[in-house]
Amino acid sequence: HGHSHGHSHGHSHGDGPMRGYPEIKALLDASTLSEQVKRQSLAAFMELAKAEARVHGMSVDDVHFHEVGAVDSIIDTVGVVLGLELMGVLGDGNVYCSSLPYTSGFVRCQHGLMPVPAPATLELLCGVPTFPCPTIRGELITPTGACLLRGLVSDDKFGIPPPFVPQA
Repeated sequence: HGHSHGHSHGHSHGDGPMRGYPEIKALLDASTLSEQVKRQSLAAFMELAKAEARVHGMSVDDVHFHEVGAVDSIIDTVGVVLGLELMGVLGDGNVYCSSLPYTSGFVRCQHGLMPVPAPATLELLCGVPTFPCPTIRGELITPTGACLLRGLVSDDKFGIPPPFVPQA
């Protein structure tokens, strides 16, 4: 796929078949990852599957993830969840998310030229606090990032985080 980062180059994700939720679930179920990492990773992919299904008017099982189904995107998603587990954060309700930047512009993807946020990303952002960034054009919230946030952050944990004390 290709998308603009404000400079010209392309990205290619020709590293495997088109995958949907059932294929990604089978991959993760067969892995040696902890049950918690599998569950939270699948929760993120399910959020994306539901958003894509709503946007395309189809069932969750019929959705193909295109770019997000590529090996590197699967590793991105599972890697974040695994990292949170290794830091001792996963599963204890301590994942918070501040308000997110709402940008504009266009992104080139498998479906052609799409507005930013792309339809599935916008679907994932519904109900999440955002703030406008009228001077920034381009994709700051990717579908991968948005599905991770929806899969990891409960609705009451979006917005201003509670006070905290950095420890490292």
